[in-house]
Amino acid sequence: MLPPLVVASSPVAAEVSGKTWQIPENADGIKSASLVFADKRCTFTLEDNRGTHRIEVGLDAPLEGTTTMTGNKLHHEYQPDVMRVVASGTWRDLRTFVMTWTFVESAFRDTVTCIFEGPLMRFARSVNVNSSALDMPTLMGKLA
Repeated sequence: MLPPLVVASSPVAAEVSGKTWQIPENADGIKSASLVFADKRCTFTLEDNRGTHRIEVGLDAPLEGTTTMTGNKLHHEYQPDVMRVVASGTWRDLRTFVMTWTFVESAFRDTVTCIFEGPLMRFARSVNVNSSALDMPTLMGKLA
């Protein structure tokens, strides 16, 4: 079962939409992240050592699609080339956007939190089940 989706918005969505945050060197090889808000969806894009990955996130209903999103450290080192995902997102408060990514062909449901603080974005990602850590270290991105 997917968690209930609470439809919420924030004026910050318009401020951050289309912008890119550069992320300092980190163990996960994440280089940058961006979000584009339009048409009751958010396109989340992440660039890492494997390439550029996107997830379409529904804002008023979950969206199903496919993604190449990296997740191996949170997913028992499982790293297929493409996975089906159902994704939804909502604003927890004015500056905190929370996404739920359910990888429907596996047991993994990731919670991704982006907190916007002026030119900075905190990026946190956790998973519901794992044989090791359930959380990635929180990363701090700076507007490019």
